[in-house]
Amino acid sequence: MPIPPIFLSHAGEDAEAVRLLARRLKEAGFAVWLDVERMRAGESWMACQERALRQAGVWCVFVGSGDVGSWLDREGRLALERSISDPGFRVIPVLGRGADPDRLPLWLSRHPGLDLRGRMPEPADLRRIFATVFEQSPQRGHPLEEGESPFQGLDAYGPDQSHLFFGRDEEVEHLLEAMVRSPFLALVGQAGSGKTSLLQAGLLPALRRGRFQAQDRWVERWRIACMRPQEDPFRELAKVLPDLGPDLEPLARQELRRKAERKLNTGIEGLEECVKALAGAGTRSLIVIDQFEELFTRTERPERRRRFLDSLFRAMGRSGDRQLHVLVSMRADYYGHAFEHARLPTLLARNQFPLRSPHPSIIKEIVEKPMQWAGGRLEQGLLARILDEIAEPGAGLGQLQFALSELWRKRRDDNLGLGTWEAMGGLSRVIGRRAEEVFDRLGEGDRRLAKTLFQGLCLPGEGAGDSSRGMRVSEILEVSRDRREMRGVLENFLEEGLLRREVDEIEGVERIELAHTLLMQHWPRLREWVDALREGQARERRDLILGEPL
Repeated sequence: MPIPPIFLSHAGEDAEAVRLLARRLKEAGFAVWLDVERMRAGESWMACQERALRQAGVWCVFVGSGDVGSWLDREGRLALERSISDPGFRVIPVLGRGADPDRLPLWLSRHPGLDLRGRMPEPADLRRIFATVFEQSPQRGHPLEEGESPFQGLDAYGPDQSHLFFGRDEEVEHLLEAMVRSPFLALVGQAGSGKTSLLQAGLLPALRRGRFQAQDRWVERWRIACMRPQEDPFRELAKVLPDLGPDLEPLARQELRRKAERKLNTGIEGLEECVKALAGAGTRSLIVIDQFEELFTRTERPERRRRFLDSLFRAMGRSGDRQLHVLVSMRADYYGHAFEHARLPTLLARNQFPLRSPHPSIIKEIVEKPMQWAGGRLEQGLLARILDEIAEPGAGLGQLQFALSELWRKRRDDNLGLGTWEAMGGLSRVIGRRAEEVFDRLGEGDRRLAKTLFQGLCLPGEGAGDSSRGMRVSEILEVSRDRREMRGVLENFLEEGLLRREVDEIEGVERIELAHTLLMQHWPRLREWVDALREGQARERRDLILGEPL
């Protein structure tokens, strides 16, 4: 039985092993498309992928020691679409050295594959192995668990959802090009514009996939550390810096984290020294600082903010053969805070990527493609209504994702109806209505606790929009006489996806924060609570000024 042309996908760090596999496959008489052999610097990756996948009959996904979800990008989504619509198209997982079959994602694990974790087979053996796989019936079906939502609600898309992250491929291409021009890049957009998702499910998988070009060469290996500034940016950076080095056992990682924090807190040379110690020669490292505005809203001491930025800029400029990139995502309404630092405004002006509202054709793809993969159907007229509403001022992708997740939750027989959309309140009111539903289920005492809880998680803005802050669960429980009652209120909002829980596994600390700052904009009751906080703070400032002696 003749085997059609094979398209090989792989993580950048597995490129060497995949080159050997491609060579053996060709020696066995197979036609093989491998990016590192076929792509030339300067060519459009998107166009080459589409052309090659149209010609291929087999998609081989090479799995090494890393998770497939961390590097699956556009070509994976294209191949999955083909596997759903074309009965003759085959998907074959290939387990390489270090692969763990138990960690394969659902959409890949259901297909018969090849286990090459031992010695690489000779060409004749490969031909026999492939023939055996092709004798088995191909698996069909949607790449989701039955009933699993294809939408994220108020959560950002992460690497594990990259196969569902549609519509942002051109933006990923432009971000990659911008990273070539400068080691510093700022992604700037309004709250709810999809900054975190674009980074986590778009750009970072593309980097790990090996799609970054430098000096006419593909950069196949990246070390990436992702953080948020929160109250102490040096502490948060120390938590993730071990990601720039080799894989370590938890105890060794904990010790490295403590050493990094001590080094970061001595002068501005600490980060530079950490990068040189952790990253191997010739490697590229990336520090991603999401919600960069937290540096100004949650880090109280200006001197500490300046020293953190000075540390970043020094490490970027002195990394030598261990090139360090820094990428930040920032809310546009906090842009003015950058002028606090002498160098930051210039860097932002020269090296920023403004995230604009997507074209209606992109919105159509964001709505329809995940829905189709989950087996859902949009009622006639609903897509047109969604497109009209998202074109309204203030509407964004965060609201859209939440509204679609609610629509999916309320579906009947996988049919998503216009009447359901209207009953939810449409794009402008769906978040507030959902939050109010949860609040209305609480007793009177629990409602008072909910007000205390949410006010503690919100930071009224001064000269910019409101923002949020995380709180330790221990802090939250302390404000209530009945800790069990407060815990119950917490769990109610957590279960409904309106709050988010984060656990530091090393420190054993559990923190709670708003699922998204959009709650403060679109839940009227929470807006009232935040306005009351703002007025209270203003009154305290007035009293302080008026109470001072002349």
